[in-house]
Amino acid sequence: MRTITTVTAKIAEWASALLLAAAGVVVVIDVLNRNITGFPLPWGGELAGYIMVWFTFIGSAAVSGRRDHIKIEYLQAVVSPKRAAVLKLIEHSVAIIFCLLLMRYGLQFALVQQGRAAVTLHFSMLVPTISLALGGLLMLILEIGNALTALGDLRACESGDSRSAGGPPDGSEDGVAV
Repeated sequence: MRTITTVTAKIAEWASALLLAAAGVVVVIDVLNRNITGFPLPWGGELAGYIMVWFTFIGSAAVSGRRDHIKIEYLQAVVSPKRAAVLKLIEHSVAIIFCLLLMRYGLQFALVQQGRAAVTLHFSMLVPTISLALGGLLMLILEIGNALTALGDLRACESGDSRSAGGPPDGSEDGVAV
């Protein structure tokens, strides 16, 4: 599972970086074209917006893989290591449920939008909206890996292992072996 999560995390990170760069290039080209010719590209803003939708959901997966999402760890810091491990397991279980819902309703939304065409680019709206389901799938894979790490931490606490609860089993800072 660690190999799958490592590869998924790297794909999400690289894809989000490329998407952000692509959106930047489209915006720069649109601005330069508007300032040089006096006319904006009719599709520039729309394309940049769709790229940013993809960036949002793929980037969310990258953040999830690094465990850099917003979290409040006060409660985990004041309870015993075993209870902290239980809280992390609950946290990842809730995240897995969220990912499953995002996939289900993201796919449903994309299929509804499939028959609609983008205003200036004239491709199916399935293209930008399927990013919800794909981002949910990537986050699901990474959250399952995070939950398995939390389960390992809980087992370590129960067996009296010296490994600190809440830390990844591979000793890395983020749980994703590199």
